[in-house]
Amino acid sequence: MYSAVVLDKESRSKLLSVMGTYVPDDWEKIAHHMTINMGPIKPELERYLGMTVPLRVKEIGISEKAFAVKVEGFPTTNKIPHITIAIDRKGGGKPVMSNLITDWRPIQLGFDLKGTVKEIK
Repeated sequence: MYSAVVLDKESRSKLLSVMGTYVPDDWEKIAHHMTINMGPIKPELERYLGMTVPLRVKEIGISEKAFAVKVEGFPTTNKIPHITIAIDRKGGGKPVMSNLITDWRPIQLGFDLKGTVKEIK
């Protein structure tokens, strides 16, 4: 179980249309959520469950196995708040590997997304 800001359909589509061209053809596209924390949502954030909240894309990051965007707008326990765009699953990539990205680059024109605060079981 984990809690997350799950992107709405429009925001996921927007994220993939803007960033998807950078994804190698053989990588799996994800672009689903920003993790808030593992396990049930923290008690201080429970009041946000079911609410739509904004996220702003600020940077892109890539490693050999993961591609993500850094976001801001909602608390997370992740060291770097991000949304995994894609992974090289055939090469052993897993979504959690986005937490290991160290090469982050600012986006000239950031853009906004929105999602719903949820607990995912």
